[in-house]
Amino acid sequence: MGPTGASLLDHVEGECELILGLLDRIPGSQQDWRPDWPSVAGRPPFSCRKLAWHLADSFSGFCAAFLRLHPEKLSHFTELRQRLESTRARADVLEARGLLESCRDHLRQAFAITDDDDFVRTVPTFFEPEGKPFLSILLVNLTHVTHHKFQLFIYLKMLGVDVSTPDLFRIRT
Repeated sequence: MGPTGASLLDHVEGECELILGLLDRIPGSQQDWRPDWPSVAGRPPFSCRKLAWHLADSFSGFCAAFLRLHPEKLSHFTELRQRLESTRARADVLEARGLLESCRDHLRQAFAITDDDDFVRTVPTFFEPEGKPFLSILLVNLTHVTHHKFQLFIYLKMLGVDVSTPDLFRIRT
């Protein structure tokens, strides 16, 4: 792993740690709580439980991208996808947390075998079959994950949980 990969891994792991910390703050009795917001496209807002699972699923997007980059070396990543799909309808916050930790462990493996030159390689995706530079794929996924991390932060604020800036950003002193 080169300096670009090491820096990006540090940032992605930091996001994962912050998300895990926010998940730990969801009151156990509030897993099925959802904000009283209008439905979008006929779907109500996520409950805390569903948002926790969606965060793990969104984080697995990094794993899916690395699987496209290194299909032979990371073929075992498909097991994580199967685990996520099998829990979609029933996962609670604790199970979603475990899935997220598994994603983090998979990412450590993926970054370890990725050279800095790989970040400019064009890789096909589900959304863009013609492909995009690998780094662009990771950055789009990071934006998605960060959006839902902030959504969880807002949920916790609405539930009266004492969260603040250090719960959203790693502040290094």
